[in-house]
Amino acid sequence: MNLNNINGLTFNEMLEYGYKNLCAHYKAINDLNVFPVPDGDTGTNMKLTYKNGLKTISDESAPVGIIADEFARGMLFGARGNSGVLTSQYFRGFADGVKDKQELSAHDFARAMKRAYRNAYSACVDVAEGTILTVAREGIENMTFDEGDDYIAFLKKVISAMKISLDNTPELLPVLKENGVIDSGGKGLLTIFEGFLYFFTGQEISNVEEEVPAKNKNKKEDVIDYSAFNENSVLEYGYCTEFLLQLQNCKIDIPSFDLQEFIAFLQEHGNSLVCFQTGSIVKVHIHTKKPYEVIEYAQKFGEFVTFKMENMALQHNEKIHGEMEKKQERKHLAYISIAQGDGLIDLFKELGSDIVLNGGQTMNTSVAEMVDAFRFANADEIILLPNESNM
Repeated sequence: MNLNNINGLTFNEMLEYGYKNLCAHYKAINDLNVFPVPDGDTGTNMKLTYKNGLKTISDESAPVGIIADEFARGMLFGARGNSGVLTSQYFRGFADGVKDKQELSAHDFARAMKRAYRNAYSACVDVAEGTILTVAREGIENMTFDEGDDYIAFLKKVISAMKISLDNTPELLPVLKENGVIDSGGKGLLTIFEGFLYFFTGQEISNVEEEVPAKNKNKKEDVIDYSAFNENSVLEYGYCTEFLLQLQNCKIDIPSFDLQEFIAFLQEHGNSLVCFQTGSIVKVHIHTKKPYEVIEYAQKFGEFVTFKMENMALQHNEKIHGEMEKKQERKHLAYISIAQGDGLIDLFKELGSDIVLNGGQTMNTSVAEMVDAFRFANADEIILLPNESNM
């Protein structure tokens, strides 16, 4: 391996090691999460964001600049949470810094890291020091690059500077000091770079719970065609809008909430509506060209617990849309299963399921997705295997 200058194939493998190390430590990163919201998901969000970046790489042997661009683009569209968004913006800046590069020297990498953290800062409206931003900046600005440094020497210096910066985050962010923790996002970024170093030194990473995701080049059903909606497009299908609405006593008298009146309004502003109430929670799935009208109306009654909106020109379901590009031939009996994880999904397919929906504990498949699957199954009778009591 050339430790001074790397090609696209080596760059791709280095990125994969970053993911492996993140997978091995994301739970510990979750445990540090107290800022900006103590929701314990920083590690998970960074892992899922990073994973989507890897899946978007179409050719592992392409020039470094192309791989970096595809990786950053995938992270952007798969970004989860504040930490995921900032990580995606960091690697967007990095990709801009290596644009048109066939190969990448350690010195090129160092310059790109400076562009990376500046891009992440510019994407943040309310910059808070003592976060991933600080670790990203000080990790490169507080180290001295010597012309003779290869990747191992360079990354060791970066990691050392990042550790010093990370240990100091409680002094910059009071909430970290109050809880006796370091910044979780900064720890996540350090973990990624430690993975990069392990790649070059040949160090094995243990306790990796997930395999590196397969690339999309041979899995068309997993690909979002981002070119499907661009500056010349016209909104034809609208937005798939889905949310859980918590009814609130400060806004309405909850017992008097009229679900049928609520549904009647939504029917006038969209289609493919699924709407039901469980206690003081209202679940909504609707296709609409004017989601702001739906949002404004819903907020008269409460606030959103979860919210998802996707342009339907791009919308996809990684596990079923490829299967359901065309309607199945009419049959008497069809089996629809719900499973979580690539291994179980593939197993249910092998056992004869006509459609396998991706879902399970903590990621329940929606009623709308089930109804779509029923329609595409095109059968007289359907046996549904939900595999989870909530569903």
